[in-house]
Amino acid sequence: MKKEVRKVNTGHSIETNTYKVEMVEKLTLDGLTVSYDLSGDTKLHEGHYKNGKKDGLWVEWSFDGKESTWGHYKNGKQDGLWKTWDPDGVLTIEENFIDGEKHGVRSVWIKGKLFRKEHWDKDYGGMKSFERFDGEDIKRYEREQGKLKLQRKEQARVNK
Repeated sequence: MKKEVRKVNTGHSIETNTYKVEMVEKLTLDGLTVSYDLSGDTKLHEGHYKNGKKDGLWVEWSFDGKESTWGHYKNGKQDGLWKTWDPDGVLTIEENFIDGEKHGVRSVWIKGKLFRKEHWDKDYGGMKSFERFDGEDIKRYEREQGKLKLQRKEQARVNK
């Protein structure tokens, strides 16, 4: 099998992609792919393809070079832990995926403070419940008859 590396100018970034050449007319992304801004100085994303599908760790950076997203793909679908940061480098979202679907805890921070903690279940078909942290209060919502409803409100002890 022959591999080929090509640089592509998309108009807003320059990508360096590795292809597996199967036939004269068919190129399949297979291996490392990296894109840079048009100046070529700032890396915008880096990840791997396997047989034309995203596979393994993928990292994205903002135009000022700060890490903005980090996560894994498996067979072209998000899988495992994913993190997202705001332009100041502060964590804003941490979530988990299985086979491209949210599953487990998804935490959302605003200005560095935990704002919401969601509980997802791919077998259930979506979000089962969440807690919202409003200053001194925690509001807990759970799904009832297809709708999320406030279950209880309590005083917050710790806001991590």
